[in-house]
Amino acid sequence: GGAGAGAGGQVQSSSSGGGNAGGGHAHVTAFDSSDVAQKKVHATCQGLGLDVRNFTFASSLNQVVRTSDVVITMLPSPESCKAVYDEMLNNEDVKTSLFIDCSTNDPNTARQIADKVNQAKLAPT
Repeated sequence: GGAGAGAGGQVQSSSSGGGNAGGGHAHVTAFDSSDVAQKKVHATCQGLGLDVRNFTFASSLNQVVRTSDVVITMLPSPESCKAVYDEMLNNEDVKTSLFIDCSTNDPNTARQIADKVNQAKLAPT
């Protein structure tokens, strides 16, 4: 799963799940609050000849963490990253067991987010 489908997330999303249906590529469930970003991901995938059936855009961050084993975040600022992780980890049905943050962050924010994830009571898979 992914959070953030802007410039960086668009590339990550299209390279993660864009293979042929049944061709061994993962299904990607992504969330971005911007409809424009979501449309850009689909357009990029189609332009590259990738199978857009491997993508689902979630209606919420909670849907992403309830349905994804791995979540990759690519967010534009430390503030947005903290807010997204607060929302994702404040969910009783978190399925995600691995969070990878590729956001534009400073080291202190990265440590704070790592601490939040480590303190969350995530069910092992």
